[in-house]
Amino acid sequence: MRELLPSTVDRNHGSGGPRFHVIGGAKLATELDAKRAVREGAELVARL
Repeated sequence: MRELLPSTVDRNHGSGGPRFHVIGGAKLATELDAKRAVREGAELVARL
């Protein structure tokens, strides 16, 4: 999944452009866990 991110993206939040967040199975691919992905997505939205 990480190879889908544009190579020009500043992953350290420096450019003010779009920010990408990796959650769920894309973050930890040892197992696909829908509950974890939904929880991480909800936590991310709450922080935004």
